[in-house]
Amino acid sequence: MPFVADFEVDSLTDSYAAIVRKVLDEGDEVSPRGLRTRELRGVTILIHDPSRVVPIGTGRKLRLEIGAAESVQLIAGLSDAAQLISITKNFTQFVESDRLRGAYGPRTYEQFPRLIELLGRDPDTRQACALIWRPWDNRLPSKDIPCTLQFQFFIRNGRLDMIATMRSNDVFWGLPYDAWMFTNLQHAVAYALAVDVGWYLHQTGSLHAYVDRDLDALNALHEPSRAEDLPPMFVVPRRLQVDSGDRAEQRWARVVRWARTAAGVPGRKGSMSTNLPASARWYQDQLQPHHSDGLLCNTCRYVLPRTDEHYWQGHQTASSHRCRRCSILIKYDLGPDDYQLLLLSQNGLCGICQRDDRRLVIDHDHRTGEVRGLLCRGCNVSLGMLDDGAFLQAAQTYLQATQTAEIKQGGER
Repeated sequence: MPFVADFEVDSLTDSYAAIVRKVLDEGDEVSPRGLRTRELRGVTILIHDPSRVVPIGTGRKLRLEIGAAESVQLIAGLSDAAQLISITKNFTQFVESDRLRGAYGPRTYEQFPRLIELLGRDPDTRQACALIWRPWDNRLPSKDIPCTLQFQFFIRNGRLDMIATMRSNDVFWGLPYDAWMFTNLQHAVAYALAVDVGWYLHQTGSLHAYVDRDLDALNALHEPSRAEDLPPMFVVPRRLQVDSGDRAEQRWARVVRWARTAAGVPGRKGSMSTNLPASARWYQDQLQPHHSDGLLCNTCRYVLPRTDEHYWQGHQTASSHRCRRCSILIKYDLGPDDYQLLLLSQNGLCGICQRDDRRLVIDHDHRTGEVRGLLCRGCNVSLGMLDDGAFLQAAQTYLQATQTAEIKQGGER
């Protein structure tokens, strides 16, 4: 192996308790946001068998539906906050306007077809990266700042290796689910490329444990008492000759459809594929009770309440599965990243009153159509009136009339 990892293990299942113990025994005590933690920095965990990453039988109680939901949403390139909240209310603390703004699926959806094509054309490439972190993530107020920075893939010796780079990882609440979700992604990409799965490297700037909150549960962990593993969502078959007529990009599109079906999100015409692989059907069964009755916006990739007029406005918008916000952005020739950059340039504040308003609207010049900036609703309405000469004349007449009336009343006294 051309590098040395802090932890080099055959499986996370067998080694999870030992990793947690090292964090508790050797970690520095730090208190971000006033919460006491034990922390190791610059940690790398090399897992030789990425199909064995879920620490079942170690005393760690896992909600299998959470891992299933996060896996299918990442691979399908979407975010369904309602589905996650139906599994556990813990997700409500991160939701803003029915969105998990740090969700990985919408951030990586458009990157993977290009990544798959690149790996298929040049297996030795070092450019197969999917970026999650955005420049504005730590500059704009948000309840959900992504913990993961990027994914990188290599094909070496006929196998697909994967590196996931995180800025921060909770060893108790995060690591088991993150490793499961990310290695499911690795298996999905390997399936599309018709190669075997190699090793998985999990690296994080801060691997930590919240000692006041989780210490008893952390101390109760032990080596696995039984050999039991959960299946990856996509098992790479030894022979993919049956798909010999398909390109890697076509196989990836099929994988995305399968994941979307497992998540319970209907396709553009309301249909869902039923020809799921056996391993993916297990994930579908886990999520069957948690399907949300929302619509997937095909632009921003968020699943939003179907009947809420705040998100879906007008027959044309709803039928094309484009949410109201994305329709407005497209109207002004803006993409989601363009909007975020504009918001960042104003430090997340209204361009006039400088207040922090979570529902800033796009201000544009009605004569030229050019976008000028973002304003709160009050300033936007006021500015629109200032642009109206007839309104200004009427306002001046009104003010002069009321001032004259006040003078007359004062004189009569």
